[in-house]
Amino acid sequence: AYHIENVKLVAYLEWQARQLGVKIQDGTVKCAEKAGEEIRSVTLEDGQVMKADFFVDASGFRSVLLGGEMGEPFLDFSQSLFCDRAVIAPWERAADEPIRPYTTAETMDHGWCWRIDHERHVNRGYVYSSAFVSDEDAEAEFRRKNPRAGASRIVKFRSGRYRRSWVGNVVAVGNSAGFVEPLEATALKILCGQCRMLAESLLDALGEPGEKLAAAYNRFMGDRWDEIRDFLAVHYRFNTLLDTPFW
Repeated sequence: AYHIENVKLVAYLEWQARQLGVKIQDGTVKCAEKAGEEIRSVTLEDGQVMKADFFVDASGFRSVLLGGEMGEPFLDFSQSLFCDRAVIAPWERAADEPIRPYTTAETMDHGWCWRIDHERHVNRGYVYSSAFVSDEDAEAEFRRKNPRAGASRIVKFRSGRYRRSWVGNVVAVGNSAGFVEPLEATALKILCGQCRMLAESLLDALGEPGEKLAAAYNRFMGDRWDEIRDFLAVHYRFNTLLDTPFW
């Protein structure tokens, strides 16, 4: 996989979108006007009302439209994937420090730790289960094994997916539709698949998608999420390196 700086990638994608005539407006959604299983408009915190025929929910873990306004049920994967938090702390790369052209995944006492090398810094994070270790003890273990780590932050998440990704005139992509822990970079893979299938579906429907198309999309994406859950669970089931309560 390519190791791409997220900030630079987003800046490039926004530039490219503007070149294609896309209008980009930053704002925070405060509430939405809903009619049945359709969103009519969203109201931003500054009072602006944004009307549209079709909405793509890319609001991350908050899932403002799909999980919030539409109230779509969430299917929890915690019976298979126990981790629900990560402590993340990068450090600046030394001038003579080689760049590892791969992602490292190491077993920890209560989960696993990634290392992703970039041009100017190293990104390091410990994915763990809060049912087996406190945030403080997880960070202490992380820093013992990574003494160069800088300022840290704790990210809380839940592994699972919404029952449907496409409801009415709302389609959720990325973390708004679901999330599994970052082992194997699955979030990037499924996001690319979501965007491509959504674009192809809208083209095939000539911009007027119906219920059958939405049902087919939901069935396909639901199967992909479940397959990834099973694939990641295999990593835990057959690990024999450590003997701790988590493992």
